[in-house]
Amino acid sequence: MLIARDENVGPDRLFRALPNLKELVVTCRYTSSPDGLIFALLQHCHQLESLDMDLFYLGGGGGRRSGGGGYGPGHSSDRCRTDLKPKLALKDCKMTFCRDSPPQAMDCVLDVLLRSPHLASAKLPRFAPSQLSRLCRVFQEQCPSIASLDLSALSKHHGDDEFASIFSSFRPNQIKSIILNSCTLGVKTLDTILDQFADSIEVLKLEYARGALPSEWIQRVLSQCGQLRHISTESHVDRQGLLSRVDVLRSPWVCSHLEVFRVPIIHVCATVGCLHLTSRGDTTASIQSSGCCSAQVYSQLAKMTRLREVSMASEDTPRWPAAEDVTLDWSIQGGLDKLAPLVHIESLQVSTQSQRIGPLEMAWMKVYWPKLRVLTGVDLDTIAWALEYWPGLDIHAI
Repeated sequence: MLIARDENVGPDRLFRALPNLKELVVTCRYTSSPDGLIFALLQHCHQLESLDMDLFYLGGGGGRRSGGGGYGPGHSSDRCRTDLKPKLALKDCKMTFCRDSPPQAMDCVLDVLLRSPHLASAKLPRFAPSQLSRLCRVFQEQCPSIASLDLSALSKHHGDDEFASIFSSFRPNQIKSIILNSCTLGVKTLDTILDQFADSIEVLKLEYARGALPSEWIQRVLSQCGQLRHISTESHVDRQGLLSRVDVLRSPWVCSHLEVFRVPIIHVCATVGCLHLTSRGDTTASIQSSGCCSAQVYSQLAKMTRLREVSMASEDTPRWPAAEDVTLDWSIQGGLDKLAPLVHIESLQVSTQSQRIGPLEMAWMKVYWPKLRVLTGVDLDTIAWALEYWPGLDIHAI
């Protein structure tokens, strides 16, 4: 950790003394552009492999020169592009800028990407729409090794067309991990992700997505992406990110490497007429009549034998749902025993309104899921049973 208490010790002087620096974490507040810091880093720390920069822009300040490394607006970005020939060894880059930063700060972020041919993972701050074309060009021409991309910070200014353009900048099957939490998605983005990366994608985090994240597309991912290890689409926005039982049964899942499944499954009951739920008792009666529906979904899940975490709860599925919201019941009668192959399960979160987990189900889980450590979404009677018979289990109601 570096602590510079002397205001005259600027970033240029600091980084000049650290030519072999491998890892850097920067957290600070600033009033002027951080381009001086980034310029000094690019100029002196060519061995840097990991950069985690979390900056909070306070506004104002303008182009103040700070201790031999700070350059004013319009100066450092030009200098970065023309003077910094050496490449960085950078492999992992995370940049978070709270509030909108001045344009020259974003220019220097692009300069970091330009100097990082070995970059494998990037979490990028907000970019203005006017800088998007350059970002795409940098990805296309200068980042041949990048495989993991977190663009969640772009949610404020960008939508479906912009995200589709970004993902089109990469080679087919280049990207293995995509994080687009809270972003506005649409048909172009979703189709581009599958068209480009169906055979390579391993991690897909699309939580709290806005726009379109339909059930049909989630099913396409599960039935086409054989390398998938993690998928999360949990949301409370416009009923997006929910997977319908009807779509689950359209085609078999091929993601046998799946370890984390955080996708609420709804429409479990086939006969809508039996699903008007007004009380806990009515819920039980309805799900008993549709146990075969749950069993069909369990049959798909049972093939994912590497699963460690399963979450089917959603803030968008209410405690006492309408017919179309009913989720899995997690009962032996409903087909829970089909999930015996999932011996690596460590965490299970269920939807409170539909679950029928009782002592029989708990006893079954204790035998067949020996690694289960966390269970969330059950009622108080089940918690009382667990406290007596399964004291090592971390169990919660919602």
